[in-house]
Amino acid sequence: MGTTSDITSALKEARAENAVLKAEVATLKTLVAQLQEQARLSARRQYGTSSEKAGPDQLPLFNEAEAQAPAKACVPVSEEITYTRKKAAKTVSVKPDTPCLRW
Repeated sequence: MGTTSDITSALKEARAENAVLKAEVATLKTLVAQLQEQARLSARRQYGTSSEKAGPDQLPLFNEAEAQAPAKACVPVSEEITYTRKKAAKTVSVKPDTPCLRW
């Protein structure tokens, strides 16, 4: 059995180690928070909405081909599709008393 002084010195060492570990945990938590923020900003920069938005003077550029094409009367085209259905193949049933041929 240890003496009281051994127990108190072990307790002091454990408390000191506990304080060091708590400081390390706090440091690692801040590092994780910084890395999560960096990853969030990187994803937003890569996949977020673009800063280049089309202005009102740029939108007619996309309709240029339709504006220059001659107007055609739109007549819906309809086709009638006909086909003949194949009849299902008949199955041949084997009677139970027929002998089985083996090769």
